[in-house]
Formats: sequence, C-alpha cells, structure tokens
Amino acid sequence: MTTIIVITGATGFIGSALCKKLEEKKEYSIIKVTRSQKLKSGFCHVTSYQQTPPGDILIHLGEDPDRSRVNKMGDSYLEITDQVMESLIKKGYKKIIYCSSSIVYGNQGKNLYSENMPTYADDIYTTVKLQNEERVLRSGGIVARISNVIGSGMSKNNVLSDILSQIPGKDSLTIRNLNPIQDFISVDDAVDAIASLLKNDISGIYNIGSGVGTSINKLIELVLSVSEQDDIEIKSTIKNAGFSYSVLNIEKIKKITGWTPKYTLSQSVKKMLNSNEKRVIAVFTGNRAEYGLQFPVLKAIERHPNLEYKLIVSGAHLDENFGSTLDEIAKDGFHIDAEVKIEMDASTLEANVQAIGTGILSVGEAIKKIQPDMIVVYADRFEGFAAVIAATQMNIPTAHIEGGDLTEGGALDDSVRHAMSKLSHLHFTTNLQASNRLLGMGEEEWRIHTVGFPAIDMISEENYATPGEIIEKLKIDLNNPIVLFTQHSVTTEFELATDQVKPSLEALEVLASSGVQIIATYPNNDAGGLAIIDKLIALDSRSIVNIQVHRSLGRYLYHGILALAQDMQNRVVCVGNSSSGIKETPVFGCPTVNIGSRQKGRLRGQNVIDADYTKESIIDAVTECIADKKFRKKCSETHNPYYIGDAGKKIAKVLAEVKLDRELIRKKMMLKGEVKTGWYR
Repeated sequence: MTTIIVITGATGFIGSALCKKLEEKKEYSIIKVTRSQKLKSGFCHVTSYQQTPPGDILIHLGEDPDRSRVNKMGDSYLEITDQVMESLIKKGYKKIIYCSSSIVYGNQGKNLYSENMPTYADDIYTTVKLQNEERVLRSGGIVARISNVIGSGMSKNNVLSDILSQIPGKDSLTIRNLNPIQDFISVDDAVDAIASLLKNDISGIYNIGSGVGTSINKLIELVLSVSEQDDIEIKSTIKNAGFSYSVLNIEKIKKITGWTPKYTLSQSVKKMLNSNEKRVIAVFTGNRAEYGLQFPVLKAIERHPNLEYKLIVSGAHLDENFGSTLDEIAKDGFHIDAEVKIEMDASTLEANVQAIGTGILSVGEAIKKIQPDMIVVYADRFEGFAAVIAATQMNIPTAHIEGGDLTEGGALDDSVRHAMSKLSHLHFTTNLQASNRLLGMGEEEWRIHTVGFPAIDMISEENYATPGEIIEKLKIDLNNPIVLFTQHSVTTEFELATDQVKPSLEALEVLASSGVQIIATYPNNDAGGLAIIDKLIALDSRSIVNIQVHRSLGRYLYHGILALAQDMQNRVVCVGNSSSGIKETPVFGCPTVNIGSRQKGRLRGQNVIDADYTKESIIDAVTECIADKKFRKKCSETHNPYYIGDAGKKIAKVLAEVKLDRELIRKKMMLKGEVKTGWYR
C-alpha cells in the first residue's frame, strides 16, 4: 500500500533534496508543497501552508531559515507560524515530522548536545522553533533538531557559503569569527536521516548532525587545502572574538533507526567544489564494444572543468552470457550511477521488442533519479534506442554519436540509427559523408558537429596492452600468425546465425591446423547471438590446438592485439563482421577480412577484404592477409576515413557550451517538401 507523504518547503535546499530521495521509493507517493512564486511542474503551489493538502505523513520544512530576517519580522512571524502549525495538526496526519534546529540548544559548553538537554528561547526564531516542537510532540509526532546542513544550493547565510564565495581568492580570506565550533552535515546525510524516521513507529526528539565538531578556522583550512590554495592568509574581522560550541550527540537516532552519516566534512566539501555549476551529462552504454568507443568521450567529460558525467550501464554489460563488463568499467576508474537491467532472450526478434519497451521504462527511471542536463547515446543499438526514446520524451537534450553512418547489410542498425538521429538534438558524426546524410534528413546544420571517430583518441594515446602483456595473458607466439575473430548475427536474418557462423568456424579450424593462432570472442546480445555462442562453446570444449575462446577481451587487450600489426613482422588479421574491423583497424594498419553482408555500405579503408559465407572464401582471404606482403604494406599505409582528431575533447566542448534552451529542444524539419513538376525537392 502506498504511503502519501506531504512535504512543505519542497523547493527549498533540504526540501528539494528530500523530495528527490523519497521519490526513488516506490512505496511512497510524494506531494511537494511550495509557496514559491515560480511555477514548477509536479509541485502543489499554495499561498500559505495552511492550504497544505492532507496525507498520511507530513514533513514540515516550510519555515524561513533566515534567523536574522525572522527576528526582524517579530511577533507577526510568531503569529503566522502559530496559525500554520495549528492548521497542520488539525488535518489529521498519522505522523508529523517537524524539522527544527540545533540552535535551540544555545551555547552550553564543550560537551555533545543530547536531546534531553535544556533549550533556550533567546529570540523570535528559537521561540517559534520550541513552540512548534511542543505542539508536534503533544500530537505524538517527531521533532528533528538539525545542525548546519551543507551542500550545493545551501543558504548564502551559511558560513561555508561565505568561505566558498571567496574562492578563488587573492591573498587573504576574511571571516567575522574563526573560533566557533559547529556540527556540519552533508545534505545527503541529512535527508537520509529524515527518511529513516519514516520507517519506525516512533515519536520524540532526534538530533540530526555529524556528531563531529569543526572550528570555522579548521573549516577554512580544509576548503583551502581541497581547492589547492593553501597559501591564502586567513583573517578575522573581530579581535578577541568569543567562543561558541554546538555539536550534536546523534547516538539516539543511530540506535533507533540504524542511520549513520556516510560523508565526512572533507568529502562533502570536495563534492561541492567539484559540482559547482557543472552540467550533469548522463552517458548511456549498452554493451562492451560501445563502451570501448565511448571511453574517450567519458574521459573528456570527466576532465572538463564544467562537466560532470553520470554513467548509465545496461544490456550486455550486466549479462554474464555475453561476458559481464562491469569490472572493466571499474578498472578504468569510472563510477557507475545507474544499472538498467534489460531482460531478453537473444534468440528472437520478439525479445528485442520487449527489451526496447522495458528499456524505455527502466532508463526513464534512471533519468528521473539522476536528473541530467543532457544525455549522450552512441550509434545504433536497441538499448541506445530505448535510451533516446526515454530521454527525448522527458525533454532531456540528447546527443547522438555516429549518426548518419551507413550499413546496408541486413542488420537493423541503419533503421535504428536514423530513428535515433531524428529524435536527438545534437549530432556528433564520424565523417563528412555522415554529416551530409543528416542534412539530407532535414536536420538543422548548427546541430551537426563532424568530430571523427572517438576511439581513435584513445588509440592515439597508445592506451592498450603491450606485446609483453599480450604474450603473458594469451600465451601466444608472435612468430606465428594471429587471427582475432568476432562474428555477430545479422538481425534481419537471425534465424540463419548458425548457418552463417558454421563456415567461419570451419575455416578457423583449418587455419589453426596450419599454425595460425585463433583468438575468438563472443558476439553481442542481438537476436541470434546465443546461437553463435553455443557454437563457440562447442568449439572451445574440443580444446583444439591454437584456438582460444573468450567472452570478452576488453578494450585494453583487444586494441593491444590489433596494435601488434603496426610491426610488419607480426602477421595479425581481424576477421568477422564487427564494425571494429572497418573503423578501428585502419589506425593500426591491420588487415581485415569482412565476412558477409553486415557491414555492407559502411565507409572503409583499403585494408579490408570481403569474404562470403563459405569456408574456402574465408580461408583464401585470411591467407592473402597473412602471406601477401604487398597487401600488408598497403594496409600499413591505408588512409583512415574516420580520423579527424580529439573527438572526445570536441564533444565535451560542445556539451559544455551549447545553450540549454527551448531552441535546442524544439527541432525543425529543414526539408520543406515543396512540390515542383510532381517531385519533392
């Protein structure tokens, strides 16, 4: 049964964070009440909190947090808040959580302040807090006495806001009083603590803080250290300033609810400095190959001073059948912000429909949680298609990489890719032909950016395995030829996947018997993929000399093997129907045998030989790549049609600088469809 939670002050600093937290819980339905005059979708706007609607639980945050302003209002504020609280209590909520302040403890020395200690009504602000506390406690409710909450969006009156406003400074940083010792708590920890009070049938007073005291002087030193400005002088405007202490004992809430703070003050400050005015860019990835191509984009976003990435992983990344690649992402140093599980049987097209449908819903939930400013999606996969649909229908500006490319080989890639392009708001293409196709599809020119193939950035940095690492890992002999094999199903012919891979595997056996070392990897999770995997498992079970099968090599090892071809003494061939054989191999001068129709029509270099679905054709093509020195020389000198350079940096620059306005969201069709002599032009 859903619990209706009413939150006043829902657009405030703590209120907005609390709403975001509780909206993640399916057992709660949140009514977000605000007096803000800025109309916001999804909020209940009132002129007075006396108009707050009923519900099961009320969390009352709707009081002015500015102590100075409240005291200037005097008795009128006291009267208004009295009327509001009486009205709220009469609405019959099953539980009321009143968010009060640790200020009510006053200054009582250097011991931690516990809930049973005396309180002091020193002014209008503290008088209001204590009177409302008493009313809520009489009604059987909960009082949360909260210490100094910090985080992005906090009040400008907070001492930490004052400190941060002077960063970066000149020669000195000036604060009124350096001596007070206060309790600072992350807004994330504070809302977690408030949420913990919902789960228990409890009442009474609970302190919410970090339980750790920090002087203002130490706080400044911490901020300067984190921001690497230790040489700035710290000054106080008050000579012989007084001392005050306000640190909470939080053992009661920890014992009763199990809540405990997660973030240290240092971590909270670092988070604030790193997130200050940064655009949040969600990056969606659905399989291992796609992630390898996105790596430079993620790195560029991570390194950009005005961007922050949120990584959403899905599809084959989470599927053990295709070699779960979460470990690879972690090893690369990226944090995962959402895992979107898509259940599908890779043997049927009907499963694709189900995967796209459930993917849209799941990605939508992830986007709702992350709340990005933009989302980046790659190429032509069905998982990415689901992400584009979800994002664009939620009015999230969507950037699409590799739009306008062409593959006419029978896979659904072209249809999906073009549909993704038409939904997306920005396009990052790998070549001018692709950009021209997008123009031909009616896209506005300013939306299209020809940046080249992102993976080449990473390859140019030589961020791949060395020959020594490859030899140690795969136990291969560089004196003998090497075939790197990956064959995917063709989705419009998925029922033929077994028949199409059979001659390839037969050819590999023949080549292995002649001393060629075969390194085979699993296909992606398209329809027909499991049928190919079954054949690879059967091949591997026979323990044939010179043949090894891997679920996934990972980008680092995969590119390292291709890089062996840069030395003409090493005879390396990329075999199969993966797009990497077309787009990535030219960088290394590596010969490629492209099997079947899957990559038909794709822009390519001179290092590619086509083979049909016959054992003889494949063997002949591989043999030419190994034995024909003239062809291998030609491969080493081939022009890479996808190379422009610094694609990741160029993408990050556009993401950081493009205006996030209605013009970006509202797309125009540039083809007017004017009729001339019976034809459209």
